[in-house]
This record gives sequence, structure tokens and C-alpha cells, in this order.
Amino acid sequence: MGTQCHHDTDLVVEALIDALGKHSPPAIVHQDQGSEYCSERYDIIALSQGVELSFSAKGHHGKMASRKVLSLLQDRDQSQKA
Repeated sequence: MGTQCHHDTDLVVEALIDALGKHSPPAIVHQDQGSEYCSERYDIIALSQGVELSFSAKGHHGKMASRKVLSLLQDRDQSQKA
């Protein structure tokens, strides 16, 4: 029998606050469309630290993340060259 993994908004918000307290904010945080990541509290905390939020399209988890991250890296590289 497997272990069920369950997390809620409080847990992911606390994890985000903890991570931001220990590390520099990342340029982007990518996640699925789980309701715990779509909360207003999560958005406010992440966006106030300059973190761009990225979400997978339903049914295209890894593929969409890779395209979004690649696009952001290309944009960053272009702006650094200018």
C-alpha cells in the first residue's frame, strides 16, 4: 500500500516563505494548477519577491514547463546582451 501525499495552501505558503528566507528568490516558480498554488496568499508572497509564476497547461505538465523556462532564459540572455 502506497503513502498518500496531500498538501494544502498553508503548507505550500509556509514552504515558500521558508525557502525565500533561506535563498535568493528564483526568477520563476513552476507548478501544476493545484488549488494550493493558485491561492491569493501564495501569489502575493511570490510576486512581492519578484518571482514569476508559471503553470502547466492541463495534461501537458513537463512540456509546457520546459517551453516557458526556455523562453524566459532566451529573453534574459537577449536583455543581458543589449
